[in-house]
Amino acid sequence: MDEIQTTPSLAPLIFLGPAILLWWLAARDIRKYFRMRSWPRVEGVIREVRTRPMTRHSVAVEVHMEYSWEGQAKSPWCGSPTRSGFGVKTAADQTALKKRVASYVIGSSRDVLVNPDNPDEAYIRLPEWHMMVVCMVGGMLFAALAILSVFYFPAD
Repeated sequence: MDEIQTTPSLAPLIFLGPAILLWWLAARDIRKYFRMRSWPRVEGVIREVRTRPMTRHSVAVEVHMEYSWEGQAKSPWCGSPTRSGFGVKTAADQTALKKRVASYVIGSSRDVLVNPDNPDEAYIRLPEWHMMVVCMVGGMLFAALAILSVFYFPAD
């Protein structure tokens, strides 16, 4: 009896790669979220707010904070632990960016989450949960496409 030789289809792997990447990003941010919840909070003062271009259509918001950690003055730039930038392509994007920047009043005090293992790593907000949900759901969609591709793109 002759054996049938088939070549496996690469379509599932094409969809599985992004699924794994998105799940890895979600897991990383979830771990960071729970780790950051146990970090000590200290009172800091906002010294400066800046926006830094990331791409042609997005900018990052960074806040220069001053706080004291174990008797030492610290002065890092604090960004977002999950969001790399804000879109600025549409008017709604620009409004959201202006609202975020306006929420950081220079000279006002704000709680700072300080990494006890590395006091120069500090954030003024926890990771954004909706970014984690987007990564998890996106991973599920790519995994579903990988499974469907097994049936719709069978091996030769």
